[in-house]
Amino acid sequence: MSRSTNTLVKYVKGLMYAVASTFIISSPAHVSYASIVTSGCVNNNSCTLQELVDGGSINIDDIVFNNWQEIENFLYELDANDDEVEDFINLSDIFVFGIDAVATANPNEYILGLQFSSEIAWTLPQQSNDIQEAELELDVDYDVTASNGALITAAELLLGNRVLESDDAFVEVNLDSSAGLNLQVYDEFIAPDFDAVESDSDTFATGLTDLTLTSNVQAGTFESGSLSLFDFSLNLTVQALPTDPEPEPVPTPGNFLFMVLGISLLAFNKKRKPTSNS
Repeated sequence: MSRSTNTLVKYVKGLMYAVASTFIISSPAHVSYASIVTSGCVNNNSCTLQELVDGGSINIDDIVFNNWQEIENFLYELDANDDEVEDFINLSDIFVFGIDAVATANPNEYILGLQFSSEIAWTLPQQSNDIQEAELELDVDYDVTASNGALITAAELLLGNRVLESDDAFVEVNLDSSAGLNLQVYDEFIAPDFDAVESDSDTFATGLTDLTLTSNVQAGTFESGSLSLFDFSLNLTVQALPTDPEPEPVPTPGNFLFMVLGISLLAFNKKRKPTSNS
């Protein structure tokens, strides 16, 4: 191989490495998700419902859940002796966990949410006597606000683990909002197999940057037995920066390399000194 040919090969190799490095560095980044951040709560990724009602908040990526309010909270039991017990649900026994963002097929779209979880708060009956009726209800309002150009485009409600040991036991979870979601998950005792999780979802007509949600939990049984609801989840679909323009088409690596190679050959030929035939 001649010196001039060897120089050309080295020159082209250097350009190819440079082009490859450029493609690696300039490749578009996917949506990055921030960690879950809480405010006014002891834990970093979860809060008790009491902490939230007292002014706490949960922030997941571009979505903040704040302005929590306790709207309805009661527990009622009537035992076999017609003795009534009225009580309330301890909000410190209910934990709200942030569900970190999960990517979808759309690079600018992701799903995040909240899980409401309790070990003892949604359990009936709470007294040891035989009962004729036991009911509880808990309604909590909170605001969901998107920032940095993000839009909330859909919501889904999922009912979690539950135990129903009476033919008359029921668990109902609703999600209402200023956007008219009216999502509902309803479960009534039919058989002891509860593997399936019933859910309902709705897609907004247009993207929203803020809405007020009401999580409503109702449960009850009308004969001796027990029921427990351990958790339910709210999932929101979010579009990040939906107004961004479509990216300009990028030349394919093959065509781009051929173009660079052609320019390199022209530049190399210009640098070569003319040879004499005589």
